[in-house]
Amino acid sequence: NLLECVPTYIHRVPALQAANVYMMRVLADVLETPNSTFGNQSLAKVLRADAAAISNLTRMLLYVPESDAEDGGYWACQYPDGSTVPVRHVIDFVSIAAYLHDDLAPAQKDEMIRFVQRELLTDHWIRALSLRDHAAAQSDRKDHGQYGSYDGWLGESIEAFGLLGRYDLALKLVHNMSSVYSRGPGGQSHQVFTTGSNSTPVDPGSFLQLPAKVGGDQQYFATSGSTGANRIITCLFGVWPPLGQVSVENALRDTNVSRGFDGSLSHLLIQGSYYVVTSARGTGLRIAKESG
Repeated sequence: NLLECVPTYIHRVPALQAANVYMMRVLADVLETPNSTFGNQSLAKVLRADAAAISNLTRMLLYVPESDAEDGGYWACQYPDGSTVPVRHVIDFVSIAAYLHDDLAPAQKDEMIRFVQRELLTDHWIRALSLRDHAAAQSDRKDHGQYGSYDGWLGESIEAFGLLGRYDLALKLVHNMSSVYSRGPGGQSHQVFTTGSNSTPVDPGSFLQLPAKVGGDQQYFATSGSTGANRIITCLFGVWPPLGQVSVENALRDTNVSRGFDGSLSHLLIQGSYYVVTSARGTGLRIAKESG
């Protein structure tokens, strides 16, 4: 199966459908770029139509809406017989947010966020898989199962919150997970709990009941641990240069939306010059050339 330890995440899965939509749209952008060597307007039109169709079917067939305040907001896999099997996993939250955020209805965005808050977030980390998932008992890995999370999922969750319009939750997650990295570097995963209860930490005497860094089937050092830092740059400081010619005017996104903190990012290189990005609480982002 595609998640290595969640046996139900097979066949037609939401995350890869969304990724296909994204890739087709990006390729269409390339084909429509003026004076591009690869210009092909007719193919771009076909790709956009296919992407729209796949996005519509994914959102119509694979989304599980809220049935009440305690359920819904996650996605499902479709099996060859046409049946769907819900999988309450972070992979679909971060992938759908990254690739289909402009296609989602406001109610879907809110429901997805409530699902993560209700079933995945812990005090200082997240679970990759909800304890309420049907396959939780068969998913004992610390990176993609119920007992913890791959470090990369934390960074992508920061980005997902921002793309769904909740920069306040992105900032809160950064604050909450920061104490975990005070204990050591990012790695393949951090284990959250040894049992199914959010009130039972691995080490009852640990500082702030932080997730434990464990060995065994997990790598102590891994590049996925850097994802959080990358998403602080792309989400909280808005650095998201577009395809093609990058300029000071288009290097940032959502500049008029407050990120909820005062801070600066220095040495952003654009066309041979260095810039500083400043976040002002309650205002938004601005970019200016570095002095000196």
